Amino acid sequence: MGMLETLEQTDRSVTLFLNTFLDTAWSGPVWAFITDKHTWYPVYALLIVFLFWKMGWKRALVTLGAIALTILAADQLANVVKAATMRLRPCHDPWMIENGIELPIGKGGGKYGFFSAHAANSFALVLSIWIPLKALSDGARRFRWFIWTGCIWATVVSLSRVCVGRHFAGDILVGAAVGLLIGWAFGLLSRWVCSLMDKKV
Repeated sequence: MGMLETLEQTDRSVTLFLNTFLDTAWSGPVWAFITDKHTWYPVYALLIVFLFWKMGWKRALVTLGAIALTILAADQLANVVKAATMRLRPCHDPWMIENGIELPIGKGGGKYGFFSAHAANSFALVLSIWIPLKALSDGARRFRWFIWTGCIWATVVSLSRVCVGRHFAGDILVGAAVGLLIGWAFGLLSRWVCSLMDKKV
């Protein structure tokens, strides 16, 4: 067995362990709730209000524009990589199904899953907000809670994709890394645009 096959089988085993260990009769509906994008719409609305409150309308608009570009970039890159690699999702993988993967929301989400757009978008969102937020006066100290809370949230959302059988653990790790990179890039862009606006004032 080659290195790539060994890594893939290890990923399957780790994913199956996490999926079956964390997915119980009572937790299945909880993971299904967490993984549903509609669950978080009220939180996103509150986040928009928070940004306008703490950053002012000009900075908030710039940050929201950067967030939109961040999500677009992460989403489209994930789609391109999925089409190129064609790695089956766990819910479509014969080995995973044969070995008893739990699927509390059934199959779906497209045939291919590498890498996870959920993980990429979640971590990209957190970092694209944190970078301009901490650039505010004393922001790094005042909003330290945001980066910790945001990363915990992104991790739980990402983990939910494993628990509902839509992604392998490797899909999540790569998605998180890509998301952090994209979020960092657009967060810096947002901070730079805001600094240019400050100079014109």
